[in-house]
Amino acid sequence: MQKRSAKSGFLKSNLSFISQFLKNPKEIGAILPSSPMLGKAMAKFVPEAQDRFIVELGPGTGPITKALLKMNIREEELVCLEQSEKMVLHLQNRFPKLNVIQGDACELSELLKEKSGKVNAIVSSLPLKSIPSAIVDKILDQMDICLEPEGIIIQFTYDLRKQRSPLLKKFTRIKSKVVLGNVPPARVDVFQKL
Repeated sequence: MQKRSAKSGFLKSNLSFISQFLKNPKEIGAILPSSPMLGKAMAKFVPEAQDRFIVELGPGTGPITKALLKMNIREEELVCLEQSEKMVLHLQNRFPKLNVIQGDACELSELLKEKSGKVNAIVSSLPLKSIPSAIVDKILDQMDICLEPEGIIIQFTYDLRKQRSPLLKKFTRIKSKVVLGNVPPARVDVFQKL
């Protein structure tokens, strides 16, 4: 019975993701949700800390969220910010104890309120290379405001070349890993606040 439920949840997540992609492909940035391998690769870069606070941007149907929670990140340490109302409802059903906020990454510091400036890590699935550069600049400003000194951003891209990233305007790349098991293959980059 549990196998059928897990398969049903997986199918429902994928169908929800694909329908959102068809409605707004530039906002979603991929036709399929991230794989568990990509989620695990991103989660491994989250630093250990006594009182850590992690923000996930663009969780979609939650594959990266699930990987973060599997890596011993407690629900109270994680806030997920999602723009799509449908995805927010899906996440709230899938992770009922998790703090899921519907909002825009351009308003991150306002949405986080007193936690702004105290974020240890931002785990981002935002398609930064397909978002207009003026909006990317606003998002980067918000990331800078919200991260603590030496805080990190964990971002993935489908561009496997280690070329200049929009994040390098305000942050420095400190680590990188290619995940060939994702469809399509992806690269995870870790950036640190300057």
